[in-house]
Amino acid sequence: MRTANSSLKIVTLQNLIYARSCRQNSKWVLSNGCFGLGLSHPGHVIFLEQASSLAEVLVVAINSDASYARVKRRPVPIPFHDRARMIAALACVDYVVEMDEDTPHTILQALTPAVLVKSSSSEYPVGHEVVTGYGGQVIVLPSYGSYSTSEILGWHTDIAK
Repeated sequence: MRTANSSLKIVTLQNLIYARSCRQNSKWVLSNGCFGLGLSHPGHVIFLEQASSLAEVLVVAINSDASYARVKRRPVPIPFHDRARMIAALACVDYVVEMDEDTPHTILQALTPAVLVKSSSSEYPVGHEVVTGYGGQVIVLPSYGSYSTSEILGWHTDIAK
């Protein structure tokens, strides 16, 4: 479903499950993340383009504002809908779904994508056990350059300052 209107690509999990049932024979690939600034550096774009090359349908699950705050232990810099619009604006992304949980387990169990794709920052990404449990594949792609949203924002790994 390649469309130029990015807002049409932002769907609920229920709508995504329905779309999946209509395209059962397509290769669905899922990636997930906080995308705190949306597309904050070229690494995000290149990663999603590479993920799309593995898919007939690429879904990006983005942490909700509440989930982002729990995972990152700081307020979200850009609200979910704005982050989602930036990701959905990429031609290589078919769907964007909000992830209220702190892990992609619920979405993975509901959608059962053929592939979970993550960046090389995680050798065994969260959710790998769900995907391999139903016979799916986990692919870890190399990072592009040394970009980091946290570094761009000046955040450090020591959150307890």
